Amino acid sequence: MPDEKASDIDTSKPVIQFKQRDHFVSGYANNVFFATTVFDLKMIFGELIQLPNSQMFVEQHTAMTLSWREAKIAALFLVMNVAIHEKKFGTLDIPDGMLPTDFQRTPEEGKLALTKLLEFVEERPPVKPDAIVSEMKQ
Repeated sequence: MPDEKASDIDTSKPVIQFKQRDHFVSGYANNVFFATTVFDLKMIFGELIQLPNSQMFVEQHTAMTLSWREAKIAALFLVMNVAIHEKKFGTLDIPDGMLPTDFQRTPEEGKLALTKLLEFVEERPPVKPDAIVSEMKQ
């Protein structure tokens, strides 16, 4: 098969350029709260604040709502990036108590690589959203 030349490459797909708005904001979050409807998924980002002699709290600062299709695509890219990071640098442990008790059956599961942990999603019944919220309030 002959070598492809630049003129043989399919250019029918447009190239997407990314441009940031003048007021583009970049932030940090170590907490994400999920609110769902049948139409979309809202993620509310925040930061856990732990001050001396004070009760810790989450300061929420940004919300982003995605359609379920976009959420699925974003989840796939997020999983791919975490899996690549774990393959390069090692498994990231999930601290005890961070996963819903309906989902996590043993403490060892929180120490699994993300790709192995995802296998449990297919095996287990869905976690009820109200169970997650009630656990977060405790």
